[in-house]
Amino acid sequence: MPLKRSAYIHLPHHEGHGGFDHAAGHSCLGLLYVAHTPNNALDLIDCINDKYLRSIPGLIGVAGALVSEEHDLVFTSNRGENTVASSHRKTK
Repeated sequence: MPLKRSAYIHLPHHEGHGGFDHAAGHSCLGLLYVAHTPNNALDLIDCINDKYLRSIPGLIGVAGALVSEEHDLVFTSNRGENTVASSHRKTK
């Protein structure tokens, strides 16, 4: 089945070279977490309302995201500092 665009959501401009990397969704809440590598941030998108919510900064070289719905946690892999970060989900 081919992908079909359902919405267009403006995200912050790239602060450096590169683009977006891996993303993960929290299906129960309709949230999408996108690794925004050139911004060293994780962008949080509300897929129910087609809206950019905010960015979580300070994730040097963030390359991926993983959501644990069971534990309400978000993990990132940060290749720029060889770390993995985690946080309880916050939308505001």
